[in-house]
Amino acid sequence: MFPKISPAKARELRAQAQLLLAGGINPKVQQSDQAVEDDTFKAAAET
Repeated sequence: MFPKISPAKARELRAQAQLLLAGGINPKVQQSDQAVEDDTFKAAAET
């Protein structure tokens, strides 16, 4: 179902996902993490 990615890439995406989840709880963090969110979507589009 999901494309195979390297363990390093998986860790990177997991870390980004955790930042996004934290941003959902704290709107101030969410705003400052907008660049991380954009990078996550770019990475998802590349896989």
